[in-house]
Amino acid sequence: MNTLKFSASGVFNAAILSFMLTTGLSGCGGSGSGEEPTPVPPPVAPPVSNPPGGEYRGLDEFSIGNAVAPINSWMTAWTLNDLVKTTGFENDDLSAETTYWHYTIDGTWYMEDSAQIVTDEAGWPVQMNLQNGTRPSSFVTVVLGGDTANAYASGEYQLTYEGEGSLIVSNAEVIAESSGSMTLRYDGEGAIYLEITDTDPLANGNYLRNIALTRPGALSGERFHTDYIDYATPFSTIRPLHMSGEEPVYALADAQGGYSYYQGDDAWEKRKQLTDAGWGGAMGAPYEVMIDLANQSASDLWLNLPLAADDAYLTQLAQLVLAELDDDRQLIIELGNELWNWSYPYALGREYAYQAAQQRWPGVAGSIPHYAEDPIDENTMIFSWQAARTIEAGNLFKAVWGDQAERVKVVLAGQFGASTPEWNLNRLILEAPVYVNEENAELPANQIDAFAVGAYVNDPYQEGAQVLPGGFDRSSPEAFITDAINYINGVEQFGETAQEPGMRYSVRSDVALASEYNLPLIAYEGGHHFIGSRFTRDEVVPNAMMYEVYQALFTMWQEEGAGLFVHLHGIIQRGQNEEGVEPGYFESENFGIKETQQQTENEAPRYRAVMDVIRSLE
Repeated sequence: MNTLKFSASGVFNAAILSFMLTTGLSGCGGSGSGEEPTPVPPPVAPPVSNPPGGEYRGLDEFSIGNAVAPINSWMTAWTLNDLVKTTGFENDDLSAETTYWHYTIDGTWYMEDSAQIVTDEAGWPVQMNLQNGTRPSSFVTVVLGGDTANAYASGEYQLTYEGEGSLIVSNAEVIAESSGSMTLRYDGEGAIYLEITDTDPLANGNYLRNIALTRPGALSGERFHTDYIDYATPFSTIRPLHMSGEEPVYALADAQGGYSYYQGDDAWEKRKQLTDAGWGGAMGAPYEVMIDLANQSASDLWLNLPLAADDAYLTQLAQLVLAELDDDRQLIIELGNELWNWSYPYALGREYAYQAAQQRWPGVAGSIPHYAEDPIDENTMIFSWQAARTIEAGNLFKAVWGDQAERVKVVLAGQFGASTPEWNLNRLILEAPVYVNEENAELPANQIDAFAVGAYVNDPYQEGAQVLPGGFDRSSPEAFITDAINYINGVEQFGETAQEPGMRYSVRSDVALASEYNLPLIAYEGGHHFIGSRFTRDEVVPNAMMYEVYQALFTMWQEEGAGLFVHLHGIIQRGQNEEGVEPGYFESENFGIKETQQQTENEAPRYRAVMDVIRSLE
């Protein structure tokens, strides 16, 4: 028996919980609960690390990765050439059952009732009558919905479709039209609305479908815009978490309260398909799209595995990635996302993991077994299950990949800075005491390839919109940024013995813990996290001095001996809100290093800083 004696006391206190709630990233999703099936041991394959000087980049080698933008109708990254794949409205309730269309009746939009639209498996409306028998005036969806100036290209857009019906385009001029196609002239400002006013008029099944709206200059069959590929290629790795959708990442339950999208005989067939009408929403983009983006941008692929996926689903996913990922690319796998995080929607993943842990180790939660000094709490159960399931997934992928197993890198992710003796959350994740002792298992830390944290620069004295005494100087953007740089470096008021030690010391403690197991510390996300006000959003983050913030961050990260750093975000517009109203969390969160695809390095100082660091590594 590998007995690991530990104490659960002191892992969390009120201050730590407050920090966790104020530093989590944003998201949305539904709730759900269900039962985890009895685990079936997957094929076992030992972890394989790259030999020194091997063909593939080591995770301990510093490089900068890219947390790519999500797919949605208001995105300003020119990721996809077919804009219909990005359709939808920003405030949609994007469950797996939601369509990308809404209906109107006599000019009134019914935004909360889109489930009444009858669609085929791909999401195209197949008839004009709703499920309740009502015939609406139209079905409508939107593309190019961002509000940022100069976000979109003016010029000629090509619209093609199959089937019969009536399709109206708003905010773009139709300059040529033939059967199944239109040429549109768009001035680059404002959303384009696509409206179906009739479909399958002869009731012979020939409804409007396979509608595509391609950007100016896009070549036939070209999935990604060339400017976007040029942007993504310098990064070493892509982590398309925000393309993956919240349904898989946080284990949202299906309409019946179960997990049929990731468990059971037909789960794999329910995944997002290349033939689906849209590639955004809760179910995310097809895996094939994420793999293709890694290939075309010459990047390693960091894939967040569905939290509730059973072994059969993971086996088919492993087979797909092996078949489609280029041979010179690595695959980094992580289970779910941020199971340490109590905020929404991360708490949904925690709920699933806690239930799964209780089913796997019944009667352990709340008890004091021989290997514990205190009752086994929720966190110890969750992190033990996270580690156990991660090891199983890693072994399964490596067994499927066989002689290519050295390309698969398994990552456990914890919370930034939670590696001190007083705050041992990360140690619980790496050592998983319930898993190790209840199943006589090897320490998870000995079976993975890296330990990851989210390395964000934030004001340690800020809780949501509230700034406590001692926070960054807000007399000017320059004063705020100067304090932020001091915080990164751990100097001035942020020294090692300060009430709030600088960021350097959190990195140092995480590196030290990972080093106990000869693991590299890497960042699954990172960058600035200056939120909660117009001042930080509109004056601090776009300021030219943010170049120095990012230079300091990457320099400190390397000085402390950490490796791969995946930067968040990519190309994302800043939030919008009413004039005279302070922005909330979602309106002020950390938008992209570029706000639009065509922004230059001179116009985007954080992007210039990232690119300068990448160029310095060449």
